[in-house]
Amino acid sequence: MLNIFYLKIFTNAKIGKNIRIMSNFKITPFTKISIGDNFYLGDYSIVRTKHQKDKYRGIQIGKNVWIDSFFFAQCSDSLIIGDNVMMGENVSIRCNDHIIKDIIKQQPMVIGKIIIEDNVWIGRGVFIQGGLDTIKIGKNSIIGANSFIKKSIKPDSIVAGNPVKFIKKRKK
Repeated sequence: MLNIFYLKIFTNAKIGKNIRIMSNFKITPFTKISIGDNFYLGDYSIVRTKHQKDKYRGIQIGKNVWIDSFFFAQCSDSLIIGDNVMMGENVSIRCNDHIIKDIIKQQPMVIGKIIIEDNVWIGRGVFIQGGLDTIKIGKNSIIGANSFIKKSIKPDSIVAGNPVKFIKKRKK
């Protein structure tokens, strides 16, 4: 309950009903975040924002979303998670990337947008890396454990691997 109290005071949060945020949760203060009904976030999760754009859009999470422990999200523009999404533990989502230049510490940041559509299952250990283009995980898709995503995934797809490869179309 303390985590929800923190969200209401130190962030620009809109919070639905039946929200469960477990222990050791950390979020950047003043984050714009909207959480729908029936949300679960596991232990030791971190949401970090860097407001690099004037029109920072924030994080939107739909209803009936389950995110397991050790979740990490870094967002400088927009992260949208649809309804009925399930994520295993150790999922990492980074909306940002860097352009490789000569001096490592002076690499310019590329700020992107990630959209996870409705009814998506993301397996444990998946890493979603944003970039210049919007990355969209299509509705009804399944992402296999320990996959690396750096491009959009079509709806109804089952994908896995590093780099991610299309496995088959999901039957309805």
